[in-house]
Amino acid sequence: RRLLSHPLTLFHGNAFYPNGESLAYTELLLPPSLLGLPGFLWGDPILTYNLLLLTLWPLNGLAMAWVAHGVTGSRPAAGLAAAVFCLSPYFTEYYLEFQMLLAALVPIVLYCWMRWLETGGRRWLAGALAGLAGQGLTTWYYAVILGLALATLTVAVLCLRWRGWRWRHRLVELLVGGVGVAGVLLPFALPYLAVHWEFGYERGLAETSNHYADVFSFVEAGTRSRLYRHLPFSLTGHIPETSAFVGAVVLALAGGAVWLSRDPARGAARRVDRLILVLLALSLALAGIAAAAGGLRWRWGPWRVSVRPGSAFDAAVLFGLAHLAVRGFLADRARGPRTLTATDWVRCLLFVCGVSGLLALGPEIHVGQRGVGPGPYLGLYHLFLPLHVVRTTIRFAVVTVAGLALLGALGLRALEERLAPWPRWRWTLVAAVFAGVALEYAVVRGQYERVSADPRPVDLALRRDPDEIAVLEWPTNVAATDADAMVRSLVHGKLVVNGLSGVAPPLIPELSKLLTTPASPFPGADARAALRRIYPLRYLVVRLDDPAVTPE
Repeated sequence: RRLLSHPLTLFHGNAFYPNGESLAYTELLLPPSLLGLPGFLWGDPILTYNLLLLTLWPLNGLAMAWVAHGVTGSRPAAGLAAAVFCLSPYFTEYYLEFQMLLAALVPIVLYCWMRWLETGGRRWLAGALAGLAGQGLTTWYYAVILGLALATLTVAVLCLRWRGWRWRHRLVELLVGGVGVAGVLLPFALPYLAVHWEFGYERGLAETSNHYADVFSFVEAGTRSRLYRHLPFSLTGHIPETSAFVGAVVLALAGGAVWLSRDPARGAARRVDRLILVLLALSLALAGIAAAAGGLRWRWGPWRVSVRPGSAFDAAVLFGLAHLAVRGFLADRARGPRTLTATDWVRCLLFVCGVSGLLALGPEIHVGQRGVGPGPYLGLYHLFLPLHVVRTTIRFAVVTVAGLALLGALGLRALEERLAPWPRWRWTLVAAVFAGVALEYAVVRGQYERVSADPRPVDLALRRDPDEIAVLEWPTNVAATDADAMVRSLVHGKLVVNGLSGVAPPLIPELSKLLTTPASPFPGADARAALRRIYPLRYLVVRLDDPAVTPE
């Protein structure tokens, strides 16, 4: 509503008053907000939220199905990828994180970008940049993650295809498109920058201490899995926010895609390629050994050698790029078409899965909640400034999940092709795959709390006040109370001092401290002075049924 009537005040929300730009304390969520406008005008915000959730969440699967069908040409493979990107533990664990479920544009952007790198078609570039802008208008987290994923894919394809880039033509198109994306996102980014400049809000490395992906997070299901929740052991010891596990069936199919798409090089290049792959495998094995041992140290003559998992992973990434470069050299010598083969897709997807998985581990790599040394994220944090808004690094796994979904689809497609002479066996395989995925993705019922938006008597009284005034509900700086006060403000239509988000201005804890200090009469003199400085605060609503409210 404010976007249409007073666009310059769009981010001045009704919570956290008197602080301005309060909507910049959380994700933008502009497209779902516009979709939910009819429900808001109807007057039922809770029903509107539920309808948006049930409508937008399945779009993840539909988008992935379109992408997977474009990559594989197989409907069963597309259905498998759709199930992974909609129903895998990454999403079912996020059932209470609305903004993290809005990932439909992630596979579309990755696919369009790959097609643009492959063909140079303008429509693919337009699709990728439009999707990136749309994701930025929805969740900044996924926009930042997508930016790094696109850079990773670009490096991979540059290694695989050395000729036919038409650099001047492509760079001009990319520059024009980038300016367009910046023009769309910049007006909505300015309020976030203003809040950053005013309060110095920034996600430091220490804030990722409880929001990282453990190495075992990629092979351990979440807490809601019907199949795995009864296991007598836990590999990670905790689920930080969600799980990056896509299921044993999909992992097996992804491994099958890698194995069945092997294309050995010939001649001297074959020996070089094999050596690189051996070094890649050794670096990964060394990372595992170093993680288990807490680092490796030994003397070699006058030198001291120290190996940590992070440095071994860095070496693995470099060897992966070297492998792609060798394959690109062979393709260049063969003067083949620029079209990416299924094997090329497997290599690119495997590379982007590995890089995003490493970033999901955060600044310090953990194995079973035990820190084993710094990871690649630490160095990138100081180079890529958008990472300073990231607190939950496990969210990088959304790209890993998307890549594994497509790898699983490619694996299923490869098996379908080999069983093509035996249709009965082919459909038996497809049925078995979907049955296995259904078994792994079955979840227990989510733990919801029933919330009523029916107006309280005090809400009706506040709504009858014709003036534009502010309200403070106490106790404050309490998550449940502040969240409910924000919902109630939609009923009575007044500004509220309360607010709940990942960040909060210092006024909230200060008021909480003053109002919590025992005084008679309530509130005390210092609290009354602080409240009078907030104009036009007119009402202090005390929740007498709250356990924090005592006679003292």
